[in-house]
Amino acid sequence: MNKAAPLHAIEEVRSGVDWISATLMRDEAQSAAWYAYCTNCVLTVHREGNELEARSMLGFHGLKCGGCFTGENEQRYYVQLAGEYADRFYQGIDRHTPHYSRLDLQVTVKYREYQPDIAKGVYRDFLSANTELSAPSRRKGYIIIGSDGGDTCYLGAPSSRQRCRIYNKAKQSEAQAYERCWRYEVVLRNELARGWADARHHIGLPLAESCLETVGQWLEARGISVPFRFRGDVEVLPKLRTLPTDVERKLEWLRTQVKPTVLYLTELGFESILLEALGIELRPLGPCE
Repeated sequence: MNKAAPLHAIEEVRSGVDWISATLMRDEAQSAAWYAYCTNCVLTVHREGNELEARSMLGFHGLKCGGCFTGENEQRYYVQLAGEYADRFYQGIDRHTPHYSRLDLQVTVKYREYQPDIAKGVYRDFLSANTELSAPSRRKGYIIIGSDGGDTCYLGAPSSRQRCRIYNKAKQSEAQAYERCWRYEVVLRNELARGWADARHHIGLPLAESCLETVGQWLEARGISVPFRFRGDVEVLPKLRTLPTDVERKLEWLRTQVKPTVLYLTELGFESILLEALGIELRPLGPCE
């Protein structure tokens, strides 16, 4: 039996799907409708401020936008969704029971106080549990110690059908929304990913809770203390959108890079040259203006 995780005070827990790679054969029933839905997902990403481009990827030709892609070849349709979009569109994608080459399920824990050693604690638990297994049954585990506190623990071999990584999300993201956050992330591939989706239909839990339970059970089965399954008083929230869109990035570039340069050149008396460089023509005022 696993020992209870240290009861560091938790401010917030968010869980959901973090990555989808899925295909559907063209001769499957309703495959064209599935591909139309996938295309609309990518177009939604575009409508929310990301640049859309035609792209070929992994032998499929289609559309790429904001880290998401959908395309087709002679045999199959394909979709790849990342982050908040994977979580938002998962249930629509799964409606036609596609084949998943990869599904990432994540739990993000925001502690009330900064916790620097979460990954180290997970790795200690893993090593302790691993020594109790016979040599042929022992699992692969690794830890990378970041000089800035950005530690990452990997459980499972890179080629495995299932793998987990635990990392300092605050250091990895640097977004204010992830301050004091650690990410617990399970990657499922091929039949394990499809099996998880089928089991979720049978159990009927909401998506966020399904992801939380799966990640928690996966870790506990490997001897890892899991804080978020001992804290029933903490509400499980859906995945947070934090990545800026292409439009938001360009507006930030205008505010932080272009605006200071424009002000500087204007103060030096180069206003007319500046306007000419920008292709803006000064129109002389008429007598009534």
